[in-house]
Amino acid sequence: MFDDLRRNFVMNPQNGLVIKPFKKAHSNRDNDHELVKLTQYLLAIADLEDLSKLDHRKWESFLDDGSKRRRHR
Repeated sequence: MFDDLRRNFVMNPQNGLVIKPFKKAHSNRDNDHELVKLTQYLLAIADLEDLSKLDHRKWESFLDDGSKRRRHR
């Protein structure tokens, strides 16, 4: 589950991923890359067998470190 409010998945924190809110859509459309980064993260973890050990609070740093895993098609 993806949301900009952590409280929306307080009962299942391992199943929730906090993303930045999309504000002022009409003026920020060209500068908002949150869903692009989220897609990269999901592709990077897609082949992992166990997702329960991931700390989704640090999902952006997972992409920034050198251990990026890409899914090849």
